[in-house]
Amino acid sequence: MARIDVTVRGAGIFGLSIAWECARRGAAVRVIDPNGPGAGSSGGIVGALAPHVPEQWNGKKAFQFESLVAAEAFFRGVEAASGVSTGYGRTGRVQPIAGPEALKLAEARGEGAKALWQGYSCVLAADRSRISY
Repeated sequence: MARIDVTVRGAGIFGLSIAWECARRGAAVRVIDPNGPGAGSSGGIVGALAPHVPEQWNGKKAFQFESLVAAEAFFRGVEAASGVSTGYGRTGRVQPIAGPEALKLAEARGEGAKALWQGYSCVLAADRSRISY
């Protein structure tokens, strides 16, 4: 039987990323997932890297942010090695604002994000009456 250094349970985005990085560093890796690659929660799990809001900044949010920033280079490396697009893209998010108080909160969060997210944040607000569908 072949030598196995690391066994990863789960072939979603996190499991495969861990397996890839271990293999890249020379480990013999086994991935176990009864449903196959990407069959679980991979569709939305990368959102777990988003620090969401800048309030009460802490070590966990800093780690999420650093991981999110590093993700682009990581996935470009996977694409370069495999010749296959990962489909990764930092596209941002749209958040509806329910009223004047929510707008004030969003604008305050935008200012906090500018300070903490090193230029990776942009908050734009538009009155829905000026948006065409």
